Amino acid sequence: MLEDLPIEVLQQVIGHLPTVSAIANLSSTSRKLRAVVAEDESTSYRPFVQRAFPTIKTAPAWRNVAEALTSRSRAWDRRAFVARECCPPESYFHANREGISRARSVFGFAPALDSYEDSADGRRETVAWGAGGRINIRVTEPNSTNWQTLKFEDDHLPTNDILQLKLLRPSQDPSAGQTLVFRRANDEIATIETTTEEPGYCQYARFVDTAATECIEVSDSKEPILAVARTGKLQLYPVQEQQNFISPTETIRLEYFAAKKSRMRGMQFLTGNTIATSTALLEGHENGPLQVYDINAPATRGSAVPIWSCRPPSSGGSKTRHNAHAIARLDHVCGNAGQLFLSGWSSGQARLHDTRISQPWVAEYVDPVDNGQILCLAVIGHERFLAGSDQNACLKTFDLRMPGEQAYSYLDAQSADRQGSRSNVHQNLTKRPRHDQRSFNTFLSVSKWRNERVWDPLPLPRQHSGAVNYSGAVYSLSIPSPTSPTVYAGIENHVVQLDFVSTDDIEKGQIDPLLSDLKQQKDTHVFSLGCYERPRPGKESTDPVLLNKQAMWHELKSQGERNLESEAAGWDRRWRLGGTRRPSWTRGRGSGRAIARNSGRNGRRGSVS
Repeated sequence: MLEDLPIEVLQQVIGHLPTVSAIANLSSTSRKLRAVVAEDESTSYRPFVQRAFPTIKTAPAWRNVAEALTSRSRAWDRRAFVARECCPPESYFHANREGISRARSVFGFAPALDSYEDSADGRRETVAWGAGGRINIRVTEPNSTNWQTLKFEDDHLPTNDILQLKLLRPSQDPSAGQTLVFRRANDEIATIETTTEEPGYCQYARFVDTAATECIEVSDSKEPILAVARTGKLQLYPVQEQQNFISPTETIRLEYFAAKKSRMRGMQFLTGNTIATSTALLEGHENGPLQVYDINAPATRGSAVPIWSCRPPSSGGSKTRHNAHAIARLDHVCGNAGQLFLSGWSSGQARLHDTRISQPWVAEYVDPVDNGQILCLAVIGHERFLAGSDQNACLKTFDLRMPGEQAYSYLDAQSADRQGSRSNVHQNLTKRPRHDQRSFNTFLSVSKWRNERVWDPLPLPRQHSGAVNYSGAVYSLSIPSPTSPTVYAGIENHVVQLDFVSTDDIEKGQIDPLLSDLKQQKDTHVFSLGCYERPRPGKESTDPVLLNKQAMWHELKSQGERNLESEAAGWDRRWRLGGTRRPSWTRGRGSGRAIARNSGRNGRRGSVS
């Protein structure tokens, strides 16, 4: 009998089980096995988690993490997500509408997003974004949701818009509230700290000598450093300095900028002392370089020399120069911190870089259907990443894994008896090879008021009078944690929350406790979006492009056999699979008023090119 084996041997057996279902089924066979599994979750579930999702190194509760990750993986494979607007309640909006100018409604804003999840003292998710000149903050716990809007003098003026915003993590911030670092269009860079006793904030500190700032970045070290890029140099500031005005502790002149007329487009700390930078050249036909600097290395002849650099070659005969808009590092595995990162380019490509080798990039990701510029990136472990396009409200999904190299698939967790009880249509799903799945693009084409004012919420899904579909840019992306099922996407004037959870999990109540409000909102606040699968490399002329649409929630029960068709094709049953036709658009077309006025994190007016 299995239960007669020593506990050490049983733990070894449990550690080699391939699915969470297998562990749960084994524990249900006897009291002893149930006690062995429950006694030490790290021994029972950690081997599975770290084998199937290798970027997860620590967890407060390994069983909960295993269940959350497998549910999310299943939802991703079935393109199962729920889209809602992330905004304060309607009554809260109306209480904060003073100070809105008619002139302000002419100009939209690009939300500057950041979020994190903390599990040190119970689970808590925090998301914050710049809404024009204001800051919205939402703190979600399993049984409560708290909103706060930070208002400032003249926050309705475009010159006071917040272009970048960073939330300090709990390990960096000893205060009970939230501490944020932000940059405005008028070059002001400051920190603020929210208070917990009453709604409001205290102005914590302003950083001096910040004129003509191009971009900022904050390190994730315990004592965070603020890096400010200004006309060919990096200025470093201590964020936690207890002063009203903080001066730079070090100024690093960058070697490349001395000979080229250029502008910094983005930065990303790869480790506590290395930072990746993206440069846009303002003259000539060369593409802008990506460079990595060690901020602690001594300067050579007064200028810092990059420890790694790459620049894509210019296309033959092309007069268009390109640069990277976004940089995102990959979570480290096996101690490889700061060695792998992604870049998103104005040419529409995304590239994976490895600083250990001299090659410009080790992988390139191309969308053969939509060639829009990539303005933002968000990474989910070493599994996949998201890219926001500058046109058609397009959110792109790319798989980082080689075909057939998934460490985990939800198909493995389906028991034989459950498969045998299904209809023939359902059985077809289990026969699909893993490598058959293609990456997909989602249109965040939510309905917007035709003449919306700043800080107005989006119309509810069933409100169509006076509404038009959004077709502009996806400016920002944020994922709270490596285990979170939620993605936040910033479009013009709004933040869309995408929760990757299957329809059947929602109806059974088997969802993340932080998404408990979804049960009440699914019938009224959930948007119906569209998406399509991209052709696989080398099969652009043969792979069909199916335009698919999500059903409204109230329509699910009346769909009948169409639900079975979607599930048999490997999709969530909310999807209604469309005809074989390609999207028809031209580059730059759409409502993207913000496309012409905003350049993502680099400013509100001016081309993103």
